Amino acid sequence: MSNTISRTLPKEETGVGMGLLSMINFISGAIAMSLIGKLLDKGSSSFHLNPVVTNPTAYVYSNIFVVLSIVIVVAIVIYRLQFGAAKAVARANQ
Repeated sequence: MSNTISRTLPKEETGVGMGLLSMINFISGAIAMSLIGKLLDKGSSSFHLNPVVTNPTAYVYSNIFVVLSIVIVVAIVIYRLQFGAAKAVARANQ
């Protein structure tokens, strides 16, 4: 992500862009950890997204990991769609 931002922005805006990325990473990490902490404090749930887990006390942890895994896959797909097409256009123009 840092590489993409540093290559995308003009040189005079790179410092601000990298600082903004750092701030967004810090804030999103804090928000995500507080939400995960609230889910863990709430206790166990009755449903589970992962069929492999058989222990009901592990359902909350398993659900969190499944949701985070889905978020990562969606972010990778969006990134590839957004910047993969830009690479193909740049290669075609060379």
